[in-house]
Amino acid sequence: MAGRASAGAGGAKAGPAEGAESGAAADPAAEIERLKAELAALIAELRSSGAAGLSALGREAQARAGEAAAELGGEWADLERRLIEETRANPLRTVGLAALAGLIVGLLIRR
Repeated sequence: MAGRASAGAGGAKAGPAEGAESGAAADPAAEIERLKAELAALIAELRSSGAAGLSALGREAQARAGEAAAELGGEWADLERRLIEETRANPLRTVGLAALAGLIVGLLIRR
């Protein structure tokens, strides 16, 4: 009985202490490896979704730039058409405005 008690007491002391130490040593290492694997998977997922998101964003920006260029081109053509119409309707006013603009530029350059 004394053998059983000393074995039980020794086993109780050594078992949990050894189990805690070896478990503590094994658990953090396993936890670190598991976290490394999860992090690697997350990085791979972010890279693939990030690249897809950036390419979609680039396509959207190109489409918007094309729309803006087309709109500005249309506005420029409209402005040119209106300028030609006004010049043909009032040629003396156009010459007067051009002379005034030249005078102002000349005064600014002279200073």
